[in-house]
Amino acid sequence: MYNFQLDEYVDSLNEDYELIMNEYSGTELFSEIIHALNWLFPDWKMNKELGCGAPEFVLSVIHNTEEIFESSCQKEFLKFLYDHITDCYDSSRIFYNDSFKMKCNNILANLTEDEFEREFGMLESKMTKKEICKSFEIFQKKLSNDIAYHFE
Repeated sequence: MYNFQLDEYVDSLNEDYELIMNEYSGTELFSEIIHALNWLFPDWKMNKELGCGAPEFVLSVIHNTEEIFESSCQKEFLKFLYDHITDCYDSSRIFYNDSFKMKCNNILANLTEDEFEREFGMLESKMTKKEICKSFEIFQKKLSNDIAYHFE
């Protein structure tokens, strides 16, 4: 099988990720957000969840919680943070998951015949529509457990 990585097709430079890592990494606010996400949604960094949209989501949470972080006690802030993440997560996950599926579709659409044959063991032109759909599902599932970004 052809060893395919989604990150080959995703911009390696994500401005939100770089901003977060340069401006917020190591701060208490950043640590609390990452801790909350890891606790509430352990797979949040995987493509089957937020994936490539994780930096945008984290930056949004930072911007939406920064003021209350600075102006309230820790208990009040944590309650607000956990509620905010819980309220926003599902709609963001659906949006980014749809985006992930489109990226997978675009990757498959742009494979050469040789790449397609290495990945699926057969030329696309020799496959039925049902086999192509099944191949897409397998391909997407394989990439869905990849972690797009690391927030350490």
